[in-house]
Amino acid sequence: MNNNVKTVLDIINNKGYEAYIIGGFVRDYLLGISSNDYDICTNCNMDVLKDILSDYKYNIELSTIKITIDDINIDITPYRKEIEYKDRKPINYIYTNYLEEDLLRRDFTINTICMDSNLNIIDKLDGIADLENKIINCIGNIEQKLVEDPLRILRCLRFSNKYNFNIDTKLEVFIKNNGYLVKNLSYEKRKKEIIKIIENKGLDILINYNLDEYLELDLSNIKYYSNALTTLIKIDINNKYCVSKYENNIKRIIDVIDKEGITNYNLYKYGSVICDIYNIDSSLYNNLIIHNRKDINISSYDIINIVKNEKMVEKIYTDIEKKILDGKLDNVYNKIIEYINKIC
Repeated sequence: MNNNVKTVLDIINNKGYEAYIIGGFVRDYLLGISSNDYDICTNCNMDVLKDILSDYKYNIELSTIKITIDDINIDITPYRKEIEYKDRKPINYIYTNYLEEDLLRRDFTINTICMDSNLNIIDKLDGIADLENKIINCIGNIEQKLVEDPLRILRCLRFSNKYNFNIDTKLEVFIKNNGYLVKNLSYEKRKKEIIKIIENKGLDILINYNLDEYLELDLSNIKYYSNALTTLIKIDINNKYCVSKYENNIKRIIDVIDKEGITNYNLYKYGSVICDIYNIDSSLYNNLIIHNRKDINISSYDIINIVKNEKMVEKIYTDIEKKILDGKLDNVYNKIIEYINKIC
């Protein structure tokens, strides 16, 4: 357990309240997997939490206090019972003092196992048994849980793929018959889960449950890129998932690289972004002979003086760039002048 997380737990405990890590960290801890997914549940109310955690910089989202310490994100949420959902968000809930009632609002038993600051495990819904049996079981009424928040469908499939777990028969049947529910999710919510599925090379599971159509993904010829975002861009049929300027730029670069490959000129033209997209050694970019036109030992004025035609300047500049980058032309003024005279 991260020491900062233990400190937060101890602060709450020392005020006389319960506080446990719940969910992802505990699940992965019991499976022997490293995790920084820290969610804390507690019977301490929000007002008291804000007071006793005032030394930390935090923000509040949906009754959850979010703290970041040394790049570790900690979410702290008081126990609650959710009464009503709207647009896949709990809009009516009441706080409770009982851990059991808080656990019943959650999605799957494997995500309800708790841990205190001394690493003691609290398992009230037999989550450990399901971990041992490698099965995903829904808590409570399956239809209610998945209709109120269809994101749970994608989470279920992600966990099944990541851990190679089976899905409870009734839960599996419901997902197969009601996969269309994911259409009600925003693209942003879908995107976060799909990216995680891609990171585990698990897109086949979306095909197996016939979700590719509802998610508007082209999974007919899956190719995994080193960067999960790159993979999503390539399978995004209607360009709805990746809409930022940065993502559209990546899409444009990918289209070029798919046609031309990772050449010196493309590295030069698109910069180290290519290294990020394809997860390749940045030294390929850093070791280029030139990185922009300012590095070329000639000016556009010099070129115009030779060719006497402004319309030819860009074409010649590009040709010079490619020749220098490929080692076919020395980046020396006299050599470049000689080359221009030769081709003109």
